[in-house]
Amino acid sequence: MRKVSPPGFGKRNGSRTLWTIIRKDQYKMDGDRIVLQGLGAIGWIEVRYKGPIYLRGERGELMICYDADRGKWYAHIAFSKISERMVKGEWRQVPRQPKGNLTAGIDIGINNLLAIYVENGLAKLVNGKPLKSISYYWRKKIAEYQSTLSKYGLETSRRLRRMYMKWRRQIRHYINTKVREAMEWLYDVGASTVKVGYPRYIALKSGNFDNVHAWTYGLLLRGLSEAAEEYGIKVIYVDESYTSSRCSWHGDGCGVRIHRGLFKCTTMNKVFNADLIAAYNILLTPVTPEPRKGVGVMAGDPAKG
Repeated sequence: MRKVSPPGFGKRNGSRTLWTIIRKDQYKMDGDRIVLQGLGAIGWIEVRYKGPIYLRGERGELMICYDADRGKWYAHIAFSKISERMVKGEWRQVPRQPKGNLTAGIDIGINNLLAIYVENGLAKLVNGKPLKSISYYWRKKIAEYQSTLSKYGLETSRRLRRMYMKWRRQIRHYINTKVREAMEWLYDVGASTVKVGYPRYIALKSGNFDNVHAWTYGLLLRGLSEAAEEYGIKVIYVDESYTSSRCSWHGDGCGVRIHRGLFKCTTMNKVFNADLIAAYNILLTPVTPEPRKGVGVMAGDPAKG
């Protein structure tokens, strides 16, 4: 009789977590079931799953793991190649072909999650304040619960871990939703290239609660890169230093930040949204090819870092 290896264990929060990986030729999808096959003495196992699958394409390995905090099993399917994606109830081929060849500049921030300026004059602001509300809500709830735990000499609990998980899940959902909406808008207006102002080292130089926990710009940058790829839009990362404090029309020496969120051109005596000024300056930023690769991106793509 052939011996079957049991699921392995991974470390999480100092404790072991059950998980196992199934090769792509050892499972198949059948309606709302995953059929695990070629399991030696066991033969095959049929597992029912909940929730829709939003991707179609060439599947890779399947990872099954147990979340002890939720008391549930989860299946994660890797795709080596994606051909279609479910969007608003319909299947769309990916990557899509851009409708035009316009270039846009994107400034990422806290109050305005995304400020977008397209070279044809169209502009869009994506609200980032809900992220702050989500994070401040959970920080307060968690602090109150940790105070209760400390009275009993405890540092963590299953409930506390689930609170952190809900916090992260809400942050991810909001960012992913808004990023996809922004890319849909850029695709519809005919953008084929976007320049994204990359705030390199911000967590090291000026890290605080807003830009490290509420903002989570690393997740935002990765989301922009992944969503843009589906829409056939090229992403170029450029330096965003001083883009919100430099006059787009008259350069250095003109303009001043009158208060948070606003920029005044002293030559024209007009006030503009500082984030849109930054997006416009990012749009105008020349791209220097990277010597080793010969492509117009910054060394070390932050979306993959």
